[in-house]
Amino acid sequence: MSRLIALASLLIVVTAAVAEDGGPTSAPSAPAAPPGGAPGGAQGGFDPFILIMIVGMFLFMWLLVFRPQKKEEARRKELINSMKPGHRVITIGGIHGDVVSVGEKEVEVAITKGDKPIIVTFNRGAISTNETLAEQAKATK
Repeated sequence: MSRLIALASLLIVVTAAVAEDGGPTSAPSAPAAPPGGAPGGAQGGFDPFILIMIVGMFLFMWLLVFRPQKKEEARRKELINSMKPGHRVITIGGIHGDVVSVGEKEVEVAITKGDKPIIVTFNRGAISTNETLAEQAKATK
């Protein structure tokens, strides 16, 4: 999605630059002014439309790309920092288990099948969902 937005904004900037330089998308230029007369029009002056377009692109990128990404990062950081032993979690690989211990960089998760649990060590970033916190949030609502 962000690549598509970046490509569209680049296309807008290039189109505006080509039109400003008198490229194929610009209208035919007016005939030259007669010698000694008033100039035929503004040549190479400041165009406020270009500035408005650039500001609009940055606003568009911020609203659709940067702001949601920061919200998602904050949500993930909160999820990772709130893990405690006994919480039921799901990893990014789809493994369901119970947190046994939480270290600075690693989390030990017990995966139970039958009578014997298997304890697997994951990086903290490998946890995608904390089911215990999700259930508590539903209960409070």
